This record gives sequence, C-alpha cells and structure tokens, in this order.
Amino acid sequence: MVLDLLKGAMMSVELDRRERLVRCIEGRVWITSEGDPRDYVLNPGRTASFRGPGKMVVEAVEESRIAISAEFTLAVRINEERCLHGQKLRLVDA
Repeated sequence: MVLDLLKGAMMSVELDRRERLVRCIEGRVWITSEGDPRDYVLNPGRTASFRGPGKMVVEAVEESRIAISAEFTLAVRINEERCLHGQKLRLVDA
C-alpha cells in the first residue's frame, strides 16, 4: 500500500509480533515505535522494519510518499480518521 502524507501529517498503527516494512519513496518521514529506543528518519529509498506489540507513529517531516507492507492496510484505514492534522493523509492505492 502507498500513502501520500502532507508535511506535518501523522498516523499511528498498532503493531503485532510480525515484521512490518516501511519504505520512503519521496520526501522524509520520522518514525518511532513503542518499545524501540531508537527513532528513524527515512529519506527516499530507505526502508525500516518494525514489530510489536505496541504502536508505531509516522510523521511526514516534509510532503512524502511511503509504502507500507500490505498487512498494515486495515489498521491504516482505521487510523486515517485519527490523523492529527486533518486531511493530510491520502491512500494512493491498496
């Protein structure tokens, strides 16, 4: 699944124990994950993996496009309404 995020857009995803991949296609995103002491800044072409349990938060440092593993699809659709900065998150394809 590919998502467009305007600058400042935030989204959260509940993680389970399965590995999930997030790839930055355009722009720059900051990612933090519950239980992981590191934060990640992904630039175009970079990928990071995450696993739970816990919550992962993604914020667009600038206008960005990210790809996330298909298993996130349902959780992201549920959390689209929780985007902290209004209509700044757009599902490009599923």
